[in-house]
Amino acid sequence: MDWGGSHYNSYCDHQEMMTGHYMMVTHAGQTSTQTIDTNYKPLVSLIIATHNRLKTLRLTIESILRSNYKNLELIVVDDASNDGTYEYITEHYPFVKVVRNQHEFFPSFSREKGYRLSKGEYLMFVDDDCILLRDTIGKLVNLMMSDPSIGVAGPSVYTLTERPQCFGGRVVPYFSCRNNKKLVKKEIIDSDFVPGTAMMIRRDVFERVGGWDYKNFPWHAEEVDLCLRIKKAGYRVVCYTHAKVIHLSSTSIKVPNPTRAYYAAKSRVKFYKRYFGTSFFLLYFLTVNIVITLFYTLFFVLSKRFHFVKEYVRGVADGLR
Repeated sequence: MDWGGSHYNSYCDHQEMMTGHYMMVTHAGQTSTQTIDTNYKPLVSLIIATHNRLKTLRLTIESILRSNYKNLELIVVDDASNDGTYEYITEHYPFVKVVRNQHEFFPSFSREKGYRLSKGEYLMFVDDDCILLRDTIGKLVNLMMSDPSIGVAGPSVYTLTERPQCFGGRVVPYFSCRNNKKLVKKEIIDSDFVPGTAMMIRRDVFERVGGWDYKNFPWHAEEVDLCLRIKKAGYRVVCYTHAKVIHLSSTSIKVPNPTRAYYAAKSRVKFYKRYFGTSFFLLYFLTVNIVITLFYTLFFVLSKRFHFVKEYVRGVADGLR
């Protein structure tokens, strides 16, 4: 292959959602049209939420700049990084529209903030450790323009060593990615969700379902929730295997702080409580969720992060409320 917290709830509705420092974008947008024209290149808004990942963020931006699809606007939402992200991006990428959160509000809030700054007919949310191939954006745009039934399209996701990581996901018995190599033979894979690593959404569909639910799912399960709401609105959620990205992070568990441990537990419980009936939820909670809770507890204990266990258990309890 040619790989080319404590401030959260009180601050979510604050006017900071729409404030910050904005840089001019070099690419001009185009007016939406109902007629499919092979020469028409709709504006795509690429939105990256980032927190203390300047090194990989730079690689992500550079891969976007190499794209052969040119009608783009690039928006970076710096989620209170302390590694110089904001300063570096404003200095080295003056064409990027960049805004900074004063506190860490996690990916869901930051992506919603990026959307509110965007103008594109298509929204493409990209993680800050994702490398796009030159043709990734164009292939996703062509797919969505050719099939109005598709509300969300995600590329196939590979690791840096070219190992399949995700070809869309399912939510039963728990949300997980499919990564069987045989799935590559299928061009389009209908899924329950595609990962937030990279996902393209029609703007009108995104707005119709209400965007990111950053209050209930600030981190963990946020893209699953969004995709299921789009499916309930009558649209397909698909993985398009002909479009590819590289995810620089592995699938290993990474919970960098106690607050994220709390939300990882709470979001999972709230998700299944929201989308499944009482009988299924009780079965899930007493089986799958207990296994996952024990797994995380062991993981935190072995890594000597005992205070993470308390926050994780608190998250499970709060998710039940």
